Amino acid sequence: MLSAAQSISQNLPLGSWREHLSYTQAQFVANTPQRVYCATDQAVYFIDKSDNSVQRYSKINGLSDVGIRLMDYSHTENVVFVGYVNSNIDLISSTGIINISDVERRTATGDKAINDVAFN
Repeated sequence: MLSAAQSISQNLPLGSWREHLSYTQAQFVANTPQRVYCATDQAVYFIDKSDNSVQRYSKINGLSDVGIRLMDYSHTENVVFVGYVNSNIDLISSTGIINISDVERRTATGDKAINDVAFN
């Protein structure tokens, strides 16, 4: 019995990562024309409206950070804004994820927390 347990152990290549994140506690939802995005504190996932497929984003495969504090959608730019507790920012679009770390990297006294976002 012991050898059977060893033979079905993890098939994860050396040096690679596997995520074990909860996708059941959505904190934010953004409805776009093509997708519905949901954010937990550690990850973002979306459901494609055309085929009901699910795509997950985490720090392992595209997001730049963890600790999501805010998510919103810009209808004019067709981009999903993801703000983190450390003031890091990701923009998710159909072409990929862009990181904007200017606020996070800026040396400033006081609170740099992103509390809300407005699109102009």
